[in-house]
Amino acid sequence: NINGCSDTTHVVVLQLSVPITGLDMALMEPSCPGAGDGELQVNSVLGGTAPFSSVFIGAPTGSIFDFTYLLPGNYTLRVLDAQGCYFDTTIVLLDPLLLTVDLGPDQTIVLGDSVLLEALTGPQPVRYLWAPAELFPDAAESAAQVVRPVENTTYGVTIVNGNGCTASDWVTIFVNTN
Repeated sequence: NINGCSDTTHVVVLQLSVPITGLDMALMEPSCPGAGDGELQVNSVLGGTAPFSSVFIGAPTGSIFDFTYLLPGNYTLRVLDAQGCYFDTTIVLLDPLLLTVDLGPDQTIVLGDSVLLEALTGPQPVRYLWAPAELFPDAAESAAQVVRPVENTTYGVTIVNGNGCTASDWVTIFVNTN
């Protein structure tokens, strides 16, 4: 200044951290209703300051960004960065549609009559496993079978979809021999 005095001030400029703005994730729904084989993988964190850590609330312990053996349900994933900033997201693993099959009610027939057994299903199965197996050697692709029992017989079918989920039903055909 004009009196010959001087003063020095030090200023520290802090860089604000970049917030976490999202996650690039891969999600695999459980294969069958109630199955604990869902998966979540975090491929990358968008924004934030590395290194990152995570807390996956309601899920089995996994690696920092790879979670396996997940049941259908809602989960909260919290990702933390080196600056203490966090990002929360809700993960929803849906339960697949229930695989069902219905052979209808038990029936009574007269000896010599035949019966159409029809496996009514949903969603679409891939294979049909009929029982007793020795009566249906080539039935894996057929949703319907014609049977002509000579005595009271219980028939069953198990359907299998592409994920390996199964459903079964049984029906008894009573034979009237009078």
